[in-house]
Amino acid sequence: MDESRFLEQYDIHRFDVPLTTIDVVCFSLVGETLHLLLARRAHMPFHGAWALPGGFIDLAVDGNLDDTVVRKVAAKTGIRMSYLEQVETIGNADRDPRGWSVTCLYLSLLDPQSREDQQVDQKHETRWVALDDLDALALAFDHDLLVEKAVARLRSKARYSSLPLHLLAETFTLQQAQRVFELVLGTRLEKKSFRRRLGEAAILEETGETLATRTRGAALYRLRPDHREHLFPRTIG
Repeated sequence: MDESRFLEQYDIHRFDVPLTTIDVVCFSLVGETLHLLLARRAHMPFHGAWALPGGFIDLAVDGNLDDTVVRKVAAKTGIRMSYLEQVETIGNADRDPRGWSVTCLYLSLLDPQSREDQQVDQKHETRWVALDDLDALALAFDHDLLVEKAVARLRSKARYSSLPLHLLAETFTLQQAQRVFELVLGTRLEKKSFRRRLGEAAILEETGETLATRTRGAALYRLRPDHREHLFPRTIG
């Protein structure tokens, strides 16, 4: 039997297939507080509980896992994400009462303007919750653990990459750039060394505009068009 014949006859269900889903921890800044997006479950199990946006892979529609993430988040929240990366794959027999399950955990960042401009689908109840208020909610499945993993990834990468800049509006001051790193890391940073770090990275460009402050105008910057993520040679914080 040649390989093409073998594949025609192969039964994918010859071995057990676990439930396979994606879950997304979508972060955004509301004021100076880090928030994440939750959706209330409309079906059992955990009917009515708050959970991360996500769901099952559609084999007929999704070409890859990223497609599933974009489709499910858009369907449940109306949100189009500014930045997306896979964090970890978690699977066991205990995380879902329906049976052995695997989820691919994603981290997403959304800038404030995009969050305000996009209308959440009214068919699904969603809310932005401050990270510090999350303990008051009982999340479905193992989503508390998934949030912890995504927060740990965001804070870890903030120490050596430009990732937190995706939480800012399209244009921002250097002070605002420093502040978003401080909010994610939970510590104050030295102004001179932080600005030197950004300058050496060459990932920002001046817009030619300024933002009025109490004392003077502050220059506005934006990320270069080809920028996605920059890795700094030294850690921060």
